[in-house]
Amino acid sequence: MKKLVAILLAVALLSLTAFCSAESTQTEVTLYADFSCGSEVAQENGLISTETATVSELTPQALAEALSLWTGLDFTLNAASEEETAITVDWAADSTLVAGLDDREQKEDFFFYDQDSLRWFMMDSLYQTLLANFSVGEVYYTMDGGTLPTPACRARATRRWTFRARRARGCCPGRSGRAIFSPS
Repeated sequence: MKKLVAILLAVALLSLTAFCSAESTQTEVTLYADFSCGSEVAQENGLISTETATVSELTPQALAEALSLWTGLDFTLNAASEEETAITVDWAADSTLVAGLDDREQKEDFFFYDQDSLRWFMMDSLYQTLLANFSVGEVYYTMDGGTLPTPACRARATRRWTFRARRARGCCPGRSGRAIFSPS
């Protein structure tokens, strides 16, 4: 009887250990806080900060949640899909990017005075974070359920985005491979 209890206890302990170790699998990721507004000398000027975090699963949603915890802003996504060379992110209507700051208290290191700076920061930070942690070269954004056009239209939109980004930022270079599509 004592041997049976000892064997059962050992099996239970081994099962519990295996369950706990499987549940605690974490992936280390690099998060980016990109205040650069597209500047080519952003890293040298200290406009891009990094933070190491752990996530339970390497997904765009998990990285967005980690950015939310770090910055205090809502990087809320409806969905994100990974393709061979690109990630498509659908920003939720209640994300800070879409809804704005409201009257929320901001973290000292991530304080914004205007919506434009906030939105560039959020898009650039998620863009840099996704590129650093996934093997993709392009990130596409939609908003609140928007759909993406065909690949040929994406390429044209990306070129237009780059031109508009340069013009809006006053000669700051845009990044190819990042475009915003509004809801259909």
